[in-house]
Amino acid sequence: MEPVKLGIIGCGIAARELHWPALKKMADRFKIAVVCNHTEAKAKSFAELAGGAPYVLDYRDALARKDVEAVSIILPFGLNRRVTEDAVHAGKHVMMEKPIAASLDDAIELVSLERNTGVKLMVAENFRYRPLYRRTAEIINQGTAGRVYGAIWNFFTDVTAGANIQYLNTKWRMDDAQYPGGFIIDGGVHITAVIHDLFGEIVTVSGRTACINDNAGKIDTMLTNFTTKRGVVGSINQLYSSKGLRVNALHIFGDKGSLVVDNYGDSITLFTPDSGPIVETVDADRGYTGEYEDFFKAIRFGEPVVSTLEKAYRDYLALVKTMEAAASRITISLEKNPAESLFKVIH
Repeated sequence: MEPVKLGIIGCGIAARELHWPALKKMADRFKIAVVCNHTEAKAKSFAELAGGAPYVLDYRDALARKDVEAVSIILPFGLNRRVTEDAVHAGKHVMMEKPIAASLDDAIELVSLERNTGVKLMVAENFRYRPLYRRTAEIINQGTAGRVYGAIWNFFTDVTAGANIQYLNTKWRMDDAQYPGGFIIDGGVHITAVIHDLFGEIVTVSGRTACINDNAGKIDTMLTNFTTKRGVVGSINQLYSSKGLRVNALHIFGDKGSLVVDNYGDSITLFTPDSGPIVETVDADRGYTGEYEDFFKAIRFGEPVVSTLEKAYRDYLALVKTMEAAASRITISLEKNPAESLFKVIH
């Protein structure tokens, strides 16, 4: 089958380190027709990395090319709406990087666009394609832990140290006016995506926020309490200025047993009253190849995508509303219909 002729819009860290390794494995399904970055040095460098593909400096020039069927938009998330709308009007299929947008208004408009277009749209939420969380879903559905009633996700890291520094140096993440939430949103949508997929939609949120280190953004700590449509209660604890302790693990509690899902170790540990810990190691694939496999099937075979814009909206919504709830010290109920964007406050 003929490969999809793909344009890459944005040649930064995510394009080089996350998307390109996946695309290299899929040369039979995707051919890079053009790359684009407003900085020529980055555009030229990525073009060379991609085997000498042509490059442009204006994304509209990429969209105007007849040899481009689809685009990967790998830009600061505040640009997703404008570039996606232009791509759709040009008749291109779109994969955009998460989070879906930098405002609820933009996110809602993108969901509306998804419902009213003939091209395929999806969000590159790699956690939806990771074997670790797909296997976790299988274990839950098998009933090994019984009825799940609780979940706690602890994510502790230091964005000012180690490999994280490269993301700290992308200054747009620190611009709270244009990209509210910074790392809390950028990293947090991975977590809410998994929560939604495993336990159903988040229906109420409350929380507390703090800034421990000004160099990590306006908010670098957020503690979220939530309930889901399936009756699961839980918390998400994001600490981006954790000194010396690095953890990324989901704890799941059922009436027959408990699970610890280790994001860094790609392992699932089952604890029951009748046995010691049972550890299962899962394929360490990070899900980026799965994203592009899904995109290819959608374009060539018309299959529905897994990571829809509406799902990405719900992932984003839960975090935005937690920040609002924290500021007002209230609990917020999330309205089911995202197109209406109505929210009920619980006093």
